[in-house]
Amino acid sequence: MIITGPHIVKILLSALLLSNFRATWIASRWKPDSPESAPPPRWSETWTDKFADIWPTWLWPRPRILYYVLSAAYLGLFAIGS
Repeated sequence: MIITGPHIVKILLSALLLSNFRATWIASRWKPDSPESAPPPRWSETWTDKFADIWPTWLWPRPRILYYVLSAAYLGLFAIGS
């Protein structure tokens, strides 16, 4: 980035990456047994409700490590200016 100069796409992608790191850091301090972590009651149990409630918790543990590796690689490339 030092040689080629800042590009809006690089800046936006970097901001997205850093916001994801921040969200991951905040989520790592979450306590699932605390009273405020109780989910709100669902008004209906439709297919979309089940998809929105179950799919993220099922999916995230699988690509999590790959996400961290790729994010660190991108941050490293960004730091050296590629």
